[in-house]
Amino acid sequence: MDEKKLFNEINIIKRLLSVIAIKDQNFKGQVKLLSEAGLSPTEIADITGKNSNLVNVTKHSIKKRNG
Repeated sequence: MDEKKLFNEINIIKRLLSVIAIKDQNFKGQVKLLSEAGLSPTEIADITGKNSNLVNVTKHSIKKRNG
């Protein structure tokens, strides 16, 4: 298996696991969980179906709330 194909398959697995992990969370909970897992705002937006600007605003709101 070539490196590019392996990388793509790992990304698919990461996305599937992310979707499973956030299924019972509200949007803020999804953003918090996925951020803590190390995903970028763009990746979170792609998984949640929202835009990256909303993800960034939500991350800021979470950070501000938690001080």
